[in-house]
Amino acid sequence: MIKNFIEKYKQAALDASAKNGINYLIILTQAAHESAFGKYAFGNNFFGIKPGRSWTGKKQLLRTTEYSINPNLSFPEILSKTLVTKKGKQLWEYKIRDYFRAYDTPAEGFLDHGNFLISNKRYATALTFKDNPEKFFLEVAKAGYATDPRYAEKLIEVYRQIKTQITE
Repeated sequence: MIKNFIEKYKQAALDASAKNGINYLIILTQAAHESAFGKYAFGNNFFGIKPGRSWTGKKQLLRTTEYSINPNLSFPEILSKTLVTKKGKQLWEYKIRDYFRAYDTPAEGFLDHGNFLISNKRYATALTFKDNPEKFFLEVAKAGYATDPRYAEKLIEVYRQIKTQITE
């Protein structure tokens, strides 16, 4: 599964890296984690990027999970809402359907990932570590890329798995 993912998408990560300067292993790791190694890359969105107000491209309504301290969030569709404990903190776990960006090709999605990070000021600190994957993952998680309280830990675990399979 990991080897197949790397073989299939390493070039897209390398091409995106050449254009945005973000280490291709960061790109490949986030793509692998966010899409479950390509299993959930609907509309070639490997990164779970939502459209936001300024997005003018394609979008799609997909099922996902969000965590929040807020019990009154709204989404296009809430399937369930449960109070859970994550890392010693009580959070609301929302099973929802929400809008996500869609792309014509994986390469387009990989490139937009970097554009998304660079254009959002909240990722500025993470981008200072664009050659240090583990520090990047800690900072991108702190900046709120995902609502999962274990996001950085999960990325680091996937990164270490991928790194063992990469032959330069």
